[in-house]
This record gives sequence, structure tokens and C-alpha cells, in this order.
Amino acid sequence: MMIGRINNLLDRLEIPFVLFWEFMLIIRMVSVYTLLPSTLDSGIFTVIAFVGACLLLRNGILWLMRKKKLDLLLVIFTIAMGVSSIASFTGLVANIKIIFWQMLFFFVVYELGNREDKRIFVYVEKLLIFLWFVLVSISLGMFLARFSYTMPLDKLYYGIRLGFFENRLYGVFVDPNYAATISVVALLFSIHLNTKTTSNLFKGFLGLNIAFQFLYVVLSGSRTAQIELFAAAIVLSFFISYSTMKNINGIKKIVKPALTAICVVLA
Repeated sequence: MMIGRINNLLDRLEIPFVLFWEFMLIIRMVSVYTLLPSTLDSGIFTVIAFVGACLLLRNGILWLMRKKKLDLLLVIFTIAMGVSSIASFTGLVANIKIIFWQMLFFFVVYELGNREDKRIFVYVEKLLIFLWFVLVSISLGMFLARFSYTMPLDKLYYGIRLGFFENRLYGVFVDPNYAATISVVALLFSIHLNTKTTSNLFKGFLGLNIAFQFLYVVLSGSRTAQIELFAAAIVLSFFISYSTMKNINGIKKIVKPALTAICVVLA
């Protein structure tokens, strides 16, 4: 009876756990968050780690009871990380922490997304899109206002940088390179949700978000994000063209999408 109640409680905690973890990872990328006491940040992530460990343990017990086969590649990758950490020995504690968080991604988050209920994907997409839209909107506002501020901080190598600094839009973020990469992800999520929704209002918001994310990628000066965006455009153009060739068979079904992708490259 008690085990059943605990299992039901963990079932109800799974989705809120993933979303709260996502929320905190996003907030951690905001510069001013680093001004908070380290003990507060450590306390929050200790709670996240504890709940995650409970979910990981529960999943492990269920897998053993049901004799479920795990994804072989995930298991091999986890073992490889463990062997590599033991072999190098330097920074062993830090490596163990990394392996633990990676195991939560593999065997809690991935396991949740692997089930028949796919609501978690929509929740993750929407949370990222809305939060990132707010943060990027503030950052673009800083650019329009030509706002720039910097101050030294031991936690950050370059200190806190806000707004437009050294011809790059840092905005509210610690690192414009990481932020621009997330903007590419938010842009792609917006395109995906735009194909699923029937609400004109939500479509309008997604269109605005796509424009904002594109502007931030450009203004951030991140070549990595620009290459990612370029690669995504090529792949999307190929598959969009491919999806229109349903009534065509043979090599023509591949040639036209390939030519479309090449045109995107040349353009």
C-alpha cells in the first residue's frame, strides 16, 4: 500500500519536476541571477537532485521488476563516462556530478518522453518559448535603448555584462553564444508548434517570436548560432519540399528537395 502511494506521488511529480528543472536551467543563464547567494542556488538544485534521484531509483526498480530492456546506446554512453572519469581521476567529484545529471536526462526525462503520453514535449516547448520570448524581448529593448552596463564579479570570468557590449548583444544573458543557440532552438520549436496549432492568436505570437529570436541570433554576433540556423534552414527546406512530393516516386522525390536545399545554400 505504502509503495503504491509513493509510486503514485512520483508519477504526479514527474512532469512538474522536468518543467521546474527546465525553468531553473533557463533562469541560470540570466546575468543578474548570479548575484543571488550561491547557497540559494545550491539549495534549489539539491532539491531538484533529490527528487530526480527518487525518480531514477523508482524507474530502476520498475525496470528490474518488469525486466525491461534499456536503450543500449544510453547505457553504453553512461558506462563510457564512468570509465573515463575513473581513468582520468582528476576532478572526480565534478565528473560524478556530471554523470548523475546526465543519468537524470537519460533515464528520467528521456524515459518520460518515451511513453505514450507526449504532453511533456508540448509543455517543454511552450515553457522554453514563452520564457525565452520574455528574456529576448528585454534584451532587444536594451539594444534599442543602447543600454550597456558591466561590473566585475568573481563568479563570472568577464563579470556581469548587460545590454549591448563590444558590438554584441549580451542582453540579460551571461553568454551570448549559449543564449543565441537557445534562440535557434526556440525558433525551431515555434515553427513546430505553428504547424500544430489552429489558434490565429497563438500563430501570431509564434511568428513574432520567430522574428525576435532571429534578430537576437544576428545581434549576438554568435557565429556558432548562425551556422546552426543556416544548417536548420537547409534541413527544413529539404523536408518541406520532400513533404510536397507525396505523389511522386523514384529519384525525382529526392532530387527536387535536394535542389531546394542547394538553392538555400547558394542564397
